[in-house]
Amino acid sequence: MERLTTDYTIAIEAIASGAADIAMAMGAVGYIEARNRNPAVDVIFVNSDADAPFNQYAGKQFTVIASVPVFNGPNVVNRQTLTEEEIEAITALFTSEEVASNPLLFFDPNIEGATGLYRKTSSYGYVRTTDSWYDPYR
Repeated sequence: MERLTTDYTIAIEAIASGAADIAMAMGAVGYIEARNRNPAVDVIFVNSDADAPFNQYAGKQFTVIASVPVFNGPNVVNRQTLTEEEIEAITALFTSEEVASNPLLFFDPNIEGATGLYRKTSSYGYVRTTDSWYDPYR
């Protein structure tokens, strides 16, 4: 029997537990790791340090049959109310090491009890982009 779910937390747990045959999900970067990547499919493993409820599926693997990049929404400025100098100052602060090192924004999952908006990974922080960076969404 085929089953389908779309809530990302429920979806990933359902796949990992075997309760679902197919699921749609996003936002699981902190819980899973892609290995054996090739153009056709990704083999995904649940991380050994995944938070509950995924920790009970550590090492379990499943296959992604299709994926698209999911970016965070942009932080934007109103050019009619801010000067170029103000925009540059805001951009410099957002993209600074000071902000990237702020544990309230980017928390280290290896520190017990650490919380923040985003889990620190090998690549974290805010970056300056252009509108074209969002073209994969279009």
